[in-house]
Amino acid sequence: MDTYSVNISDAADAVADEFDCVIRPVSAGTPQEMGHAEGAVGELRRMTRATFAAAPHLDPTKYWGLADEWNTWVHYILPGRDRGKSAYEICEGRKPNLKNLFIKTFGCPVTFKPMKGTPGHSTNKNMPLTVDGYFLGMQWPMVLVLRKSDSKVVHTVLVHTSCLNKGAQRIN
Repeated sequence: MDTYSVNISDAADAVADEFDCVIRPVSAGTPQEMGHAEGAVGELRRMTRATFAAAPHLDPTKYWGLADEWNTWVHYILPGRDRGKSAYEICEGRKPNLKNLFIKTFGCPVTFKPMKGTPGHSTNKNMPLTVDGYFLGMQWPMVLVLRKSDSKVVHTVLVHTSCLNKGAQRIN
């Protein structure tokens, strides 16, 4: 909780008592710390807005959270302009292998093979094995894809990507 203890409601105290917990508010931080945190949030918002500018076929009201999650991952892996190393390099002590980390453009067209037990998977030999959709991120070891046919988000195993969005770069 980021508030003073005088602002904690009686209802919050009752819930904490019910679960035998103690609410301890955190300090607000110095103005410099708050400015750094707000700068990071602003950078994430700029990245997410740019993501949707490059993927106009996606509805921001539905997929903003996934875009935030993906851009946070990309920001963690790729070095920033103001620092020489990425956060990944600082934490892990080595450069990331970008081929293994599967950095793709959010919203790029993909062709995928649905996993067993997911919608779209078929054992019928006469049905096509792959389905077209849009890349929405990772939930390791699975890939999130928005299926074009019915606009449902499914977990898949990726077969092939073709990032053909305007201005999109393919990072392999």
